[in-house]
Formats: sequence, C-alpha cells, structure tokens
Amino acid sequence: MADRWTSLDVFSGQAREVKTAIATHLDILSLIRLASTSTAWRSSLFQDDLRLWRFLCARDFGVSATSVFPPSTDWRSHYRKLFSPIVLTWEVIHGGRLRQEGNAWRNIATPARIQTQDLGRIKAVSCSRYGMHALTHRGSVWFWGRLDEQSSVMLGAQIPLNEACVAVSSGRNFGCAVSIHGKGYVWIHHDTQRFKVIQLTTSVMVRQIAAGWHHIAVFRAP
Repeated sequence: MADRWTSLDVFSGQAREVKTAIATHLDILSLIRLASTSTAWRSSLFQDDLRLWRFLCARDFGVSATSVFPPSTDWRSHYRKLFSPIVLTWEVIHGGRLRQEGNAWRNIATPARIQTQDLGRIKAVSCSRYGMHALTHRGSVWFWGRLDEQSSVMLGAQIPLNEACVAVSSGRNFGCAVSIHGKGYVWIHHDTQRFKVIQLTTSVMVRQIAAGWHHIAVFRAP
C-alpha cells in the first residue's frame, strides 16, 4: 500500500487539473491517505481545489451542485457534514417509527433530531409504512419501528445480510437493498426469525433498487 502512494507522489508538482483528475477516481479514505504523503497533495486536496469537494458531494451523496446551493458554498465543509449527518424525524410517533421517546399515537409537528450513534454514520434513510430503514457508511442496514402489523416494535435492529450494501429502499411492509457485489436482497417479517431475507434471482449485477407499495424495480447491468 505504501508503494502505491509513493508512486503517486511523482505527480505532486503537476498542475491542479491533473491532481483533481486523479483524485476523482479515489474514495474518501484513499484521498486522506494520499494527502498524507506530501505537502503538495495535502494543499491541493484539502485547501486549494474546492471544485473537487463539489464533485465528491455529487458522487458520494447525490447532491446536485446547481439546484439548491449558492456559488459560495463551502463544499469541503458540506462533505464533512454529509459524511456524519444529523437525522431528523417527525409526524406520527406511534410504534417506534420515529425512534423518539414515547409510544402513544400522536403527531410530532416539528422535526426533531434522533440519536443514531449506536448504528453508525448514516448514509441514507428510507421510510416504510410503519418504520424506517437506515443504511450506514459501513454498508449495514438497520430498521426501527414495525415492519408490518404483526411484528414487534424495534428501536434499532440490524438486517442479517451477509455482505455490505450500497443502497436501500422500503415498501409497505418489507425492505430491499443492493450489496457491494451487485446482489439484490428483500426481507419481510418472520414469526420465529425477526427478519426473513431472500436473495433476488438474477444472473447479472443489480445497480440500484426501488420499492413501492407492493412491488420492486431494479436497475441491472447490461
């Protein structure tokens, strides 16, 4: 690993455009390691070229650079906040679906922050009818609330998947996800097991998945 970063250091004196082009092909942890190899890389990646962080916000979190943010946006700071976001929930609190204190049927009109430290850094949240699924940066999928009318209230239960996931979606009473290896998974409530997980039968890689009320759609590799 050390030889890899040392070999990249030959680009330290190159133009900013070259460094940015290299950086766009690396994940955030690799970028941090690269920045530690020389002052030139550290200055370029973390101080000078904020265009890179605008690109990373779009690539890693799907944030559009033109839709809602002013030209003066500090994209590096924004990326840091997205990497460890605050999760807010509101509306009907019944059945643990908001992961807030209280279980009586009532409405929460104002968005309130919930604690998610026990789950890890949240990357995405998807709402089902009676609860919510959360995907972490490590690829684990969690659920709180009730998966259907018969399931018990859960305040944070991990879906038993055998590999890390990159996307999650929620239907009326089920959840689904895509793994880092392009496999699709669906789970429902089970009387003896908390969740029954089913792998989708497809011979090609799944790129993205979306759930509706009682249906699922997937994007496949060609």
